[in-house]
Amino acid sequence: MIDKQELSIKKQQFLYDILKAEDTRASTALFAYARFLNIEPLRYEYFPLYMKVFQSNNRYAVDALVDGYEPEKFLTMVVVPNQFVMRKLFELLDYHKSNTLYEVTVRVICSFIKRVYSIVEDGYRNYELSVKDVNNLAKHLNEEEDQDNPANRVILDILQYLSDLDRLTESDKDKLDVGRQSNRIRGDFLDNRRKLVQAITDAVLKKSDTVDFGIEPERI
Repeated sequence: MIDKQELSIKKQQFLYDILKAEDTRASTALFAYARFLNIEPLRYEYFPLYMKVFQSNNRYAVDALVDGYEPEKFLTMVVVPNQFVMRKLFELLDYHKSNTLYEVTVRVICSFIKRVYSIVEDGYRNYELSVKDVNNLAKHLNEEEDQDNPANRVILDILQYLSDLDRLTESDKDKLDVGRQSNRIRGDFLDNRRKLVQAITDAVLKKSDTVDFGIEPERI
């Protein structure tokens, strides 16, 4: 008989394997889990569960989770953006290289960030993002697409809001740095003569040689 401690370890291992979804069996389980979450009404209490699906970067699971919703409105159930929520979102943007995060996930996350900083002073009070956060957000701009690409559009809107922190009446250096970097990146993207690398370092913009959005589950 398996003792309680060993059983707990097994449960954690099974869950870890499902969330990694490195084979068809695990991907199918993750897809089913995302479908199960999708049929439940959106709730703030489920935010950590939603994030597990987004963190998997499995496009089949992400699509199943978001099915029936506009990606830009999926996280509207998070009414008050607290430190925990914002930190999780920026950590995910940081973790992925510029070309490895599934675009639907980019749209979900960045649309929420856009809502937070639409009134930039209130947003900054909720979460004092840094220049590093700005760079990790902006690295997900796709220079092969124009500004009307949905993911590009929402990121550019965020940068526009943040650029308002760069003003003559502002004395907080951190705010000024965030505002100036946001304005610089946005300007470089919109100027056909310039590239993001002129505002963001090569190391941050580095792309992955292999891009994998997950293994297709059985009976999709």
